[in-house]
Amino acid sequence: MKTNSLHAILDTIWSKLESALVERQSPFKIMSLATSDQAGTVSQRSVVLRAIERGYALVFYTDQRSAKLRDIDQNDQVSLLFYDSNDQVQVTCQGVAQVKNVDTADLSNFSLRYRKDYTTTLAPGTSVGDPEEVSYDSDKLHFAQVNVILSKIGYLKLDRERHIRASFKRIDNDWVGDYLVP
Repeated sequence: MKTNSLHAILDTIWSKLESALVERQSPFKIMSLATSDQAGTVSQRSVVLRAIERGYALVFYTDQRSAKLRDIDQNDQVSLLFYDSNDQVQVTCQGVAQVKNVDTADLSNFSLRYRKDYTTTLAPGTSVGDPEEVSYDSDKLHFAQVNVILSKIGYLKLDRERHIRASFKRIDNDWVGDYLVP
């Protein structure tokens, strides 16, 4: 099998995503999430990849009161972007975002250090006069898990000799791919 076969490309994508879960410095650890609201205004922000279900879904966490969840409530179609500058590989993912509000009991293994990020008394994006004014209420956890059920994956490998671009669509439980002109 050629190293750039469609099967090998898809396997490389999943391997890079899986390695991001254990390698803190992986370029695929942080992804760009694009959402749009009802008016069609697009917003992008960085989120941390927290889990994957190979071949099916990617997971990130957020505050239940965040603007991204308001966008997802209005339009659940999202896009994710990953880029590895060392390997010159870009991966795009499209899918449907499903929000799961998580009970505090479900977070027993969740580090207290990170739990604090979801306990601010004011919602994310609220204006404050000084960062020191941000306060926390450890009794109120505003944690949500977002599962992005993937429908499409794009791949672009930049190379001096020949760029390689591929597109994959999930049909039932299988991924069907095509090469594209870069």
